[in-house]
Amino acid sequence: LAMNEGDSDTQMVMTPSGNYTVTATKNKFHIEQIDGLNAGKSVDLIYNANEMAWYATDGIENVKLAQGDINGNQWVKLFYPNGKTEEIALQ
Repeated sequence: LAMNEGDSDTQMVMTPSGNYTVTATKNKFHIEQIDGLNAGKSVDLIYNANEMAWYATDGIENVKLAQGDINGNQWVKLFYPNGKTEEIALQ
């Protein structure tokens, strides 16, 4: 979020199910599995500043994951795959 346009940082993440590269740029994380069962698959996590919300996209479908406090009430709202939502106070 605090990055400037054109800045990027790539890190390797190793897990028991596979290894990933995570590339951060302004308002975006690109995550790609580099080995294991889903090697070559990727997802982008994109921050929409107007909504204060994070979305996951595979290039076809956009899914809202979380939305921050728009009105100064200090909460975050999580969106679950089953349609459930949950608001969490940040106090």
